[in-house]
Amino acid sequence: MANKNNKPKTPSQRAVNLTDPKLLIRFNEYIDHLITFDMIREADDLRQALQIYLVQDTGLVKSHPDYHQQYEKILSLAQFLVSLFLDDKQFINLVETHLADALAKEDLAVMIKDKFDGKIVTIFEDRDNFKRELREAMLRNNQRLSNTNIKINNESVEPTVANWIKDYNSTVGAEIASQIDRINYLTNSANIKNLSQEEKRKVETLINLYEHLKKSSETVEGLEEAVPYYVNNQHFVLTGGKLEIIKEDPVLTSVLTGKPLREVEDVLAEDKEEKKTETTQETAEQDKMKEEILLAYRGDSRQHSVILKEEKKISDKFGSDIASLRAEFYRAVQAKNLNRTIALLRLLTQEDELTKFLVEDKKLNTFLAATWQKQYGPELAEEFKKNPTDISFVRLFLQYILQQRLGLPSGDAARFGLQIGNIFVSLGKKEYNKMAYFDVKSKSFKWFE
Repeated sequence: MANKNNKPKTPSQRAVNLTDPKLLIRFNEYIDHLITFDMIREADDLRQALQIYLVQDTGLVKSHPDYHQQYEKILSLAQFLVSLFLDDKQFINLVETHLADALAKEDLAVMIKDKFDGKIVTIFEDRDNFKRELREAMLRNNQRLSNTNIKINNESVEPTVANWIKDYNSTVGAEIASQIDRINYLTNSANIKNLSQEEKRKVETLINLYEHLKKSSETVEGLEEAVPYYVNNQHFVLTGGKLEIIKEDPVLTSVLTGKPLREVEDVLAEDKEEKKTETTQETAEQDKMKEEILLAYRGDSRQHSVILKEEKKISDKFGSDIASLRAEFYRAVQAKNLNRTIALLRLLTQEDELTKFLVEDKKLNTFLAATWQKQYGPELAEEFKKNPTDISFVRLFLQYILQQRLGLPSGDAARFGLQIGNIFVSLGKKEYNKMAYFDVKSKSFKWFE
């Protein structure tokens, strides 16, 4: 099994000779390693370094066009890994010019849908228009996806990303296709039958991604985020329009209930046997519940629009200037400007800077440690000093800012906390899916404890 720690040596950050074949090998090995382990922060460092190197070596494209092309490919793969950090136009251009490169890397192709969703999660409004622009970008992509020409309406054309989608649309139509129609195309199309297994994998991933982008984010099926919720003490997650049961942890249940572990395991085993006899078919009541959860997660549409405008104004003014974003955050909190504060929390999270804020800003770090000691005791304050980026302290920080400083009701604060948690998840930080959840009984969001 591959070991994340046994990574290839990172290419030097000093001046480099891009025509050195050994260096190109090292870059290729390094990007493969980053893809295998979905190492987002390291991929962002590589992206920024390569952009500088390619700008500095202006003669590479003429003297070694093949090398330049390979470096551009490595850069594009790094960009797909860090799609969350790209602006909308950059990501659309990346899809138009390099999607086939991403699909050719099987490990990256497996998570390509998540990379798209991770970018879409950062868009607070009008996601459907962005999805349409992404589909149009795919229809402009002239990279070859397979080796031999394909036929569309009896005309032989190059097997580009665009032409494969055109062939698919000519068969199933441009609207959302049923799963049966999709499977039928991928199984019975004359163009598909001539492909190797690797080529079939790439085309299938492309088609599935294209169909995924047709789904409206305004629907349960098209919502990019996962929304945890509880009903009758059972933990579920609403994701991709489906209700998924979260398996209970016997040890955690034992701790929470105070019952012996063996007793808890016996009860969970009995529950499992009972559930085997229950139908798995979703009912109309479940469909109603999913719609209810979606509406609750979205919240007030007017506030949604105000926060979006604040986010855009801040982004236009400060860009990725982290020092300015932090300073603006202090000003927004002091002014008790709720919508601007939420916009700044979202932007800091998107830049992967919120947890760094808790660590690097000594004024904030010291203040929070004193606050936690006063409210929760010295033990928790000491633990915060040791591990300020733990989800429990990020959660406490959000609760403190949104509820205590800005006066937001707990349920509304937890909803915003869940939305910020989903941005963390899109950064590859899966542990942040335990930020908050929707309680079906009270019809409100609650913080995980």
